[in-house]
Amino acid sequence: MIPLRSTERVHSKAVVIGSLIAVNVLIFLYQATMDYRELVPFVERWAIVPDEISGHLYTLVTSMFLHGGWMHLLGNMLFLWVYGRNV
Repeated sequence: MIPLRSTERVHSKAVVIGSLIAVNVLIFLYQATMDYRELVPFVERWAIVPDEISGHLYTLVTSMFLHGGWMHLLGNMLFLWVYGRNV
């Protein structure tokens, strides 16, 4: 039951959705090149930390580009591609 396309008609190109997918993949590849000593501070800097959310509101946006693994990335990007233009 994996969706491959939506039944809603859309008459525009998916430029923004394609750009978001490209940025997500590039950031994930950047994360994949880091070793553990570099990755932990990177995630602590750009991910949402619930105790510190009021001081770092930018993490509400930047955390959307962080993924925990290939399956997490592929699943999110598939659903972004299928449903993103309809939203």
